[in-house]
Amino acid sequence: MASRPLYLGPLGTALTAIRAPQPGMDRSPSAGEGVHELLAGGYATDRSPHLCRQWQMSWGWDDDTWWILSGFASGQLGIGPYAMYEPAMVNLLTPNQASGTEAFKTTLGFSCDATEALASTSTFAQQARRSLKWSLPASVTSGILTLAAPQSLIGWPVAPSSYAFSAYCRTGASGDTSFSVTMALRWLDAAGAQVSESVNTASTVTTAFVQLSLSASPPATAVYVVPRIKVTAASVSAGADLHIDQAQLQLGGTVTTWRSGEGPALVGLGRLRETVPLATGPAPGQQARIIQATLTQLGVAA
Repeated sequence: MASRPLYLGPLGTALTAIRAPQPGMDRSPSAGEGVHELLAGGYATDRSPHLCRQWQMSWGWDDDTWWILSGFASGQLGIGPYAMYEPAMVNLLTPNQASGTEAFKTTLGFSCDATEALASTSTFAQQARRSLKWSLPASVTSGILTLAAPQSLIGWPVAPSSYAFSAYCRTGASGDTSFSVTMALRWLDAAGAQVSESVNTASTVTTAFVQLSLSASPPATAVYVVPRIKVTAASVSAGADLHIDQAQLQLGGTVTTWRSGEGPALVGLGRLRETVPLATGPAPGQQARIIQATLTQLGVAA
């Protein structure tokens, strides 16, 4: 089975598909770990909940990839920072969004109308101990929950790929215990204006967690995508709580097993090495290049 491409590009433009790097890519995370010996005996370990990565990638006998990476490194294809989705990434949501607030136990990364309320709660959970609780009034005027991209991004940078958005949802134990919920992907242009929105058929959610999902492809002019969950106003009469857990945004258009969220990676292109072992390549005007690249994550996807 062929590996998914690497997607890379400057913010404000659709990402470029690059041939997947060779096996053995190093993507080890760092959490700023520290181990301290205590005066009372024993040890204490400190670590940040924010993981940051540096990627070491290589390509063999590849002329086209060199010219794309060289174009980024020289600014000819756009100035960084760059957004990147590499082949090992699965869940593009942030850790707090993906885990239903388990990661930070706050509502960071979610937003709703001022007439509604958000909370991180341990009342219900699909996995671990917490979920996001979204409370709506009896008279719903908005009914839209937005998953906000991290680091002040307009949305998730769009790759030339289909997408799948999924989440486990259930109602609360009081108020309306059955109402309609829709999954949506809002496609935006470079300025943040809506190009279009993809939605699925509304599903009835009750008091047991059920996975809702949507698969869609971006329109040609889309640069960013924003996942949203909508409650049908007409299906709410006494007020409603929607609990959300195990959310996932992924490339490929097919919902797969939930994985922990890593968020979109904003990276700087560091060291770029090129070796040309042969005088000519496999085709006229090409060189058989061996490439090594280092990409470093800038900030973290909270």
